[in-house]
Amino acid sequence: MLKTIEIMRGYIPTIAGGSIAKYEQAIADARSWIISTLLGREFMVEIEAMDSESELYRCTERLLAYKAYRLAIPKLDLVETANGFAVVNDEKLAPASRERVAALVASFEASITQAVGELLDYLEDTPAYRGLWSNSPAFTVMTDSFLPTLREFRRYGSFVGNNLDFMAERPAIQSVILRYIEPRISRELTRAILDEVAADNVSENHRRILSDLKFALAAFYNERMELGEQSIARVRRMLEADPDAFPAFKASELYAEITAPAPEKKEQPFFVM
Repeated sequence: MLKTIEIMRGYIPTIAGGSIAKYEQAIADARSWIISTLLGREFMVEIEAMDSESELYRCTERLLAYKAYRLAIPKLDLVETANGFAVVNDEKLAPASRERVAALVASFEASITQAVGELLDYLEDTPAYRGLWSNSPAFTVMTDSFLPTLREFRRYGSFVGNNLDFMAERPAIQSVILRYIEPRISRELTRAILDEVAADNVSENHRRILSDLKFALAAFYNERMELGEQSIARVRRMLEADPDAFPAFKASELYAEITAPAPEKKEQPFFVM
């Protein structure tokens, strides 16, 4: 990827010069970042061997260009002299102010975040790459959640952050399921539905309650406790009204507790003094 300056200029039109040489180290560093942070070495090598016009190749190459240029910015006008570093001087061009350089850096940071999101969104939507991607550092599908992707989560609740921030919240989301949802619908039913969501093969009966489970998860995560309670209460009413439609719930310890007969009250002996 990015073998010529023309390819890089296709993503960043303002690049000057006729050689890719001054960006080679930045490109190598950016590639290492993508491998360690996002894709892993095996998947990166697989993408690099793809047709350069394929969508996944272009998404990855765009991110590589943005990250490489961002890494290169602080060094582009510096040269080492016998007495230390100096700024390259061009009589026809005035050096950019520190504020302009900072704005450029911020702009490319935003472009990198957007490019990461586009890459991960594409991978989420393309089952053909699930095998390699699922072993990568940034596999952002939560296979043990009712809301496995950031885009779906945002249909039910708010989340501030990007795909990687969302994945970092996995322990918190798991905690919500364990604390607020599993005790109300049973561990057995929770696991059964999560397995079906992960396999993208939700049964018709489970689909009847899944929307409310999604609302409950997002609401409890966002600390909207009343909305979460309302959603999980609707699920519980459906389970108790038709337990035969939910075998995992009916076979659970929770259902056994719900349906257990109330203990008989023993009459207190009557003593006459």
